[in-house]
Amino acid sequence: MALTSGSTISVDSRSELSQIIGLCKRSGRRANTLLRIGNVVHESRFGIAVPIDSQIMNLISRNRRVVEVRGFSGHLNTFKVEDRLHLLMKLLELCKQFRELGYVNCNTVDIGGGFTAEYTTEKEWKSYDKTREEYWNNRTFTRYYPYYYELSGTAGLQYILDHVKGGKPLSELLRVGAFRLVVESGESLLDQAGITVMRIADVKALRQGTLIIVDGNMNHMSERLYEADFLLSPELLSSGKRGVPFEGFVAGNSCMEEDIITWHKICLPMTPTRGDLLVYYNTAAYLMDSNESEFTRMPFPRKMCALRDRNEWKAYDDESFSQVAFLEMSE
Repeated sequence: MALTSGSTISVDSRSELSQIIGLCKRSGRRANTLLRIGNVVHESRFGIAVPIDSQIMNLISRNRRVVEVRGFSGHLNTFKVEDRLHLLMKLLELCKQFRELGYVNCNTVDIGGGFTAEYTTEKEWKSYDKTREEYWNNRTFTRYYPYYYELSGTAGLQYILDHVKGGKPLSELLRVGAFRLVVESGESLLDQAGITVMRIADVKALRQGTLIIVDGNMNHMSERLYEADFLLSPELLSSGKRGVPFEGFVAGNSCMEEDIITWHKICLPMTPTRGDLLVYYNTAAYLMDSNESEFTRMPFPRKMCALRDRNEWKAYDDESFSQVAFLEMSE
């Protein structure tokens, strides 16, 4: 499908490159490729190591008729913008080397994603002390997402483009060198969007603390996929008027002891009861559904799309919602 549509393929290994070459020769098509580099900042299971293996170079050289090297992409497992800048400089260097070898269309550099969302303020993040935090069953965590980062979202990209090299900003060097910069900023594009709502099924007082049991589970809050806790506490929506403050933790509805949705102790202005709702904010990116499954035959949560149309909010079933139709209707 990629060959038929003329898509650019990011090649992760020598075996993938061989497969693409075979497909090209059988179909009579030509492939546009980026070579994916994985070890610029740290060793990774993804991508091709630099310096590039001589076998890969020979494979590319022998098949220039069917494989076009358009540039390079890179994989990083960090959120530091400085690492992305370092990756970009390395990919530009590789492009220049390939241009000298005759690959005149080698002009694309893809530095991937990792541009963060902003979940809290600088003051709140700097004052956070994990040693003072209380966790369910004394659980400890060693890594956290940067819930605040001064170079999150577009600020991170601007930092890269403004970086000065040889007396000129990098944006100018990209333009003069006719390079095409690609970023995959999925998460940061969804910053401040999305809520996850869970209905409370029970509240249990146990020796280790009080647990709120909800009608969701750890598969619906994918921070657990990374062995971390989602540090933002939920908001309680209740129709009751119980003014007694509450402290406790949030657990899921599965049979797993590890199914704790919020490991850190949360404080609510009133005591929740069955039927109340817990709302987690800013969950539209990886937090919401990247790990969902019909675990023990539980159905997938219903997804709704809510958009503001002039002065009112309108809700749509996510599966049938048409953004194009909505925009046309709003004009």
